[in-house]
Amino acid sequence: EIRVRTLELDYDSRHLTSVFGEKDQYLKKIARSLDIEILSKGNRVIMAGPDDKVNMGRQILDHIYAMVKSGQTPAEADVDGFIRLVTGVEEEEKFEKDEFEENDEYDDNPNPNLENTLKNYFNSNN
Repeated sequence: EIRVRTLELDYDSRHLTSVFGEKDQYLKKIARSLDIEILSKGNRVIMAGPDDKVNMGRQILDHIYAMVKSGQTPAEADVDGFIRLVTGVEEEEKFEKDEFEENDEYDDNPNPNLENTLKNYFNSNN
């Protein structure tokens, strides 16, 4: 069952760009890795997907935030490490490298209907 949850993150707003990544690159990576949808606005994050995966997404964000709060700047490798830590799955196990090399037109939004549902939900709850 797909559920939409709005998470009010208790994060210092000065750190959000470091936690979410430039242009939300870390949120996008987490979403792809967990096969969920994530949108953000300020310190509000909306996640749509099965409860266990949404909970994993929150845990990954909490790990990134703890790193930022300790004065470190996360890199993509750190985010990959947190994803592996929380999911117990190596990125290579989920996606075969050849799959991306052969398909130059990777769809960054595999489920546009779910994204539209999220945007509508987000806009109606502002």
